[in-house]
Amino acid sequence: STVTLFSSRRTMAAAAPAPAVELLELKRVTVEPNECPLVSPIGVKLDYELSSEVTGGYWAVFYVIDTVRRRHLIQLGTTSVGDLAKGANSMEFSAKELNFAGVKASRLTTAGMLTCALRRAKGDAPADGDEELAAVNMVVQVETASGKPAGKSTEPAELVRTVFDPLA
Repeated sequence: STVTLFSSRRTMAAAAPAPAVELLELKRVTVEPNECPLVSPIGVKLDYELSSEVTGGYWAVFYVIDTVRRRHLIQLGTTSVGDLAKGANSMEFSAKELNFAGVKASRLTTAGMLTCALRRAKGDAPADGDEELAAVNMVVQVETASGKPAGKSTEPAELVRTVFDPLA
């Protein structure tokens, strides 16, 4: 018996999705402080352009640690909900600390991801299940201040973070 994957080029072309229009074009990213203790306060500023207005938009900021055993998602916070105009915009977010309670230091020294997700709120405030429209992902390298591997007695305060600019 013969199996036909595609009956013709025409079928393949018809099955191809239309090119997506990018909602967000990132112009500049600033993360401060950088190259500092992992648990230090953090400030993020994004300058970006939107191809269309976003009603009920807000930014959710979180830190992701993926390990072989588990994925840790540390919520850092959100900006307030508001309408975002088409064209040039900026977002500023700050957190007083990064709390890694319950995460072993040895797991923190894997590459992490600082994510700023643009979402549309279903109501007046951010909530689980809100639609994610775009995300800005920044790789975070975490090392011990000494450069030696993290051990069981290593505390998160002994680790140093470096956030990489996704535009670099």
